Amino acid sequence: MVAFVFQISSNRYDTRKSLLLEEITNIRTTYLRAELLKEPMSSETRNLLAEYVDIRAGIGKDTSKLNHLMYRSQQILDTLWSYSVTLAEEDRSSEIYALFTTSVNDLVDNYNQRITMTFEYRIPSVVLWIILIIAFCAMLALGYQFGISGRGNLGINMLLAVMFSVVMFLILSLDRPETGLAKLNQKPLITLQKQLQVMQSNSNN
Repeated sequence: MVAFVFQISSNRYDTRKSLLLEEITNIRTTYLRAELLKEPMSSETRNLLAEYVDIRAGIGKDTSKLNHLMYRSQQILDTLWSYSVTLAEEDRSSEIYALFTTSVNDLVDNYNQRITMTFEYRIPSVVLWIILIIAFCAMLALGYQFGISGRGNLGINMLLAVMFSVVMFLILSLDRPETGLAKLNQKPLITLQKQLQVMQSNSNN
């Protein structure tokens, strides 16, 4: 049962990693398509996306401001969607509208999936408690068996206890990323952040 729960935690960690890479692709695509928009909407969109990436990178470094950063991220996405609505009012049949709206929609979907996977889809506490109880009973039974057989081994008992503790620690770390114990590799996001900063600098010159 412990192995089964560990596999669930590991799969969710891999899913969060996939969502991160997908989000990076969506941000870059939206940024590039924003260049097709008229001013000032084009510049405002690119500035918002650059801020969005800064926020995403900041969450990985400091989780103490998580609620505020999530609120600001949602504001940015709402603003980008309002631009899509404006484009629709101008010309719903335009190719620019279709491309930009698709990118923003993908970005919003990715954000919702990531938030749900990170903060809502968790291993139920009752499952963790059941594992603890089963392990405790198993340890008692094993200790009792060693006792009546006269072949007890303190080293084996300690080894089993440590192994179980390590596995439980890994399960909790993978299942609760906000603890910061099992962080995703943020290098792709940092790379995107630097790329957008260069592109922002070039567009301002």
